[in-house]
Amino acid sequence: SSGGTMDFITPSEGDVGIGFNKSLEEVINKLTENGAQGAIANLADITSVPYFTVIPYDGLFLNKQQADNLNSKYKHEGLVFYEGKNPFVINDSASNANSIRQIKKGELIILEIQLNSDKDKYLKAELPIPKNYVLTLSEISNINNALKSYNDFIKYIADQKKLAFVDVNFFTKSLKPEIIFDELTLCTSYHEDRIFSLDGLHLNAKGQIILANIFIKAINTNYSCSLPFV
Repeated sequence: SSGGTMDFITPSEGDVGIGFNKSLEEVINKLTENGAQGAIANLADITSVPYFTVIPYDGLFLNKQQADNLNSKYKHEGLVFYEGKNPFVINDSASNANSIRQIKKGELIILEIQLNSDKDKYLKAELPIPKNYVLTLSEISNINNALKSYNDFIKYIADQKKLAFVDVNFFTKSLKPEIIFDELTLCTSYHEDRIFSLDGLHLNAKGQIILANIFIKAINTNYSCSLPFV
């Protein structure tokens, strides 16, 4: 959520408090040591959450004059712009502190950029988008590799402890919220039937109901009970 600039990815291996696996195992052992039962959910793929996906990489819409102006502005960086849709311009500090380039397909612009006072300049390519609002392909790959490792261990410990397992990752990947990107004002809006709140990160009331029922279904299946659905 900080474009990979403010934290590191927790390793899977390592002692309690350092590695994900032993830390989670310690927590679950404490919770179940007196025979308690429960449910455990895995983690969602960030590319399924609107917070990371609502702004398209090629959402820079230009007329001919605007394209010509940007071609002149960024000619020393070798960037080329055309009338119509274009990739946004980013500052990729991961490779070079002053590395200005156009964002690649599959890379993500974080929705929080909408809260920046200079958002119009960033989303019109008058200024390159700062690194803290961008996840690059290599960062996304590292995140997905860590996510798979975490989720594999969550499923393992759920099976070991005979806990109800809730596949939140599958749930979020199956969601297809209708998202509209307003190319004129560079703002985002959602249809009324959305299930994410407007921050693009948390589920709204409807989404929470759906998720609650997925938990209830997993609990009922695992423990042969009949909790009523919401």
